[in-house]
Amino acid sequence: MCKNKILFGYRLGNAGCCEDEVDNDGFSLVIYENGIAEYKTYVFNNIQIEYEKFYINLKIVEEIKSIIYKNRRKIKSLDDYIYNESCDGSMNKFIFGKK
Repeated sequence: MCKNKILFGYRLGNAGCCEDEVDNDGFSLVIYENGIAEYKTYVFNNIQIEYEKFYINLKIVEEIKSIIYKNRRKIKSLDDYIYNESCDGSMNKFIFGKK
C-alpha cells in the first residue's frame, strides 16, 4: 500500500444494506501525488479480489492537481456525505486531496 498523499480517489460499490453477498462490489482507483495509481476490485463486504499498481506520467498528475486547484472552492463547498434515501443501487465515493 502506498504511503504517499492521495491526489484523487474514486470508489464505486453496491449499497451494502441491500446487496449482501453479491459477486461484484465494484472497484476503486486511487492516484497519489507521486504518480502511483492503485486499482482494486471487490466482492461483498469490501473484500478485495484484484489489485493492480501502475504509474501515471507526472505531467498528467500536474494536470489533475491543476484541475483540483482551479475547482477548490466548489470542492470545499461539497457536503462530505450526500444521501439520496435509497438503499439499493450504487454508492460513489470521491476523494480530492484531503476532502
